[in-house]
Amino acid sequence: MSGDKIIYALAGLCFVLGFVALLMQKTYLDSTTHKPTEIELPMIGKLKTNFPALIFVLIGAFLAAFVWSKPSDLGDEQWTITGSLQVPTGETIKWQDGTYALLPRGWSSSSNPNGTFEMTGPVKKGERFEDTWTHIVYTNGEFNALINIKDEYNKYVAKQPSLILSATDNTRDYAPVKAQRIAQ
Repeated sequence: MSGDKIIYALAGLCFVLGFVALLMQKTYLDSTTHKPTEIELPMIGKLKTNFPALIFVLIGAFLAAFVWSKPSDLGDEQWTITGSLQVPTGETIKWQDGTYALLPRGWSSSSNPNGTFEMTGPVKKGERFEDTWTHIVYTNGEFNALINIKDEYNKYVAKQPSLILSATDNTRDYAPVKAQRIAQ
């Protein structure tokens, strides 16, 4: 049972206990004056009543309002990012010898002999891939490639030339990016 459901159950229990006490019409008398207890509530005024029952109702209302106002953990959605890298003119690259990484931290990735790649991993529901990650990096010791995720998405949204070929609710497909030889 999730934390939200537990608090809603407690709020419901407080409501029920408060209403049961109200239905029993038990009036509490002040021990010194022997008159019905009087309480003052902000914005409501003074009430002569059985305040323990009202306390239960108010606690239940507070708990329910508190949980209602807080967004619950929405979980993760599985995303897939695809694209490819191109061999620089006159070069040969064994793509499988390299690794792909997402910055600031990574997902699982796979590369094919033709330079295509696929990355899969979780992104919190309600967020975009670009809200979490900044760069896609490929390196194999001799060659590297870099995709600036946020810049490319901003260009795509603005209908400017971008490396993003298509974007859905949980996928991105990037156009081929030319790998660069690492200067030695």
